[in-house]
Amino acid sequence: MALHHDAPLAPAKGVEHHGAERHHRPVGREHPERVRQGRRPLHLPHPRDGHRRPGLGHRLRSGETRVLAQRADWERFDGIVWTPWGTVLAAEEVITAAVRDPAVPEATAGLVYEFFIDPTNPGQLKTDDPRDDVAPFDDGVAVRPALGSKSHEGLRFDKRGNHYGISESNPGAIYRFVPDHKGDLSDGTLQALRTANGHDGEGSWVDLPDEEARTNAQAAAAALGANGYNRPEDVETGQSTGVDRNNGDNTLYVAITGTDEILAIDLSRSRRPFA
Repeated sequence: MALHHDAPLAPAKGVEHHGAERHHRPVGREHPERVRQGRRPLHLPHPRDGHRRPGLGHRLRSGETRVLAQRADWERFDGIVWTPWGTVLAAEEVITAAVRDPAVPEATAGLVYEFFIDPTNPGQLKTDDPRDDVAPFDDGVAVRPALGSKSHEGLRFDKRGNHYGISESNPGAIYRFVPDHKGDLSDGTLQALRTANGHDGEGSWVDLPDEEARTNAQAAAAALGANGYNRPEDVETGQSTGVDRNNGDNTLYVAITGTDEILAIDLSRSRRPFA
């Protein structure tokens, strides 16, 4: 599996409201990120501040594509997003890993990887970044098992620096990761959404045991009674898609493929989300 560099796609253009919560839908590009396997290109979304990093525009015009990184144990990269601090996350959409990461052999499903992009040349990785704290330390890539071992797809951040994701399975949970230190995904607490009726309404973020989350996050979430949806997939926030006029950038939108609905989750109260 290879990670390719190519021209970025423009981010989506905000959110349109259509009455009931399940009818919120993103407008503009429905998929601001695209991932291809093999030697086909991976299109990186642009950082939300719109700053064009050196070289990206040139490669857009030339059509040049290059491999940023490649490893035999990487499977089905699907979710991909710029972090607020300028690195790129790419995540495996794998329920059962065919080849386990030697650095995280206990992980039974997909993992998230952080790629340290060279700020002076986005066409290559920065191999001496001190934040690359996973052996071999000089490849510009670090696995982030604290975000959970699961079938990843949508990846987004809120204004507080928390990370949101899903497990694309049936049942699949909706997750929040609260880092111990903002901007550092190596350690923190992975949580899953739980409401009284198992679908919507006022709820809470349930802490998952770290060791269990790194092994099989979906099993850990189910054991604690977290909501289980039929293949949650895309995840969006106003922070990533533009101005969300509905709720001051405090709404998380999650597309549920199996039931053809979009769940809107109010994040205004950190510990008491409302879906």
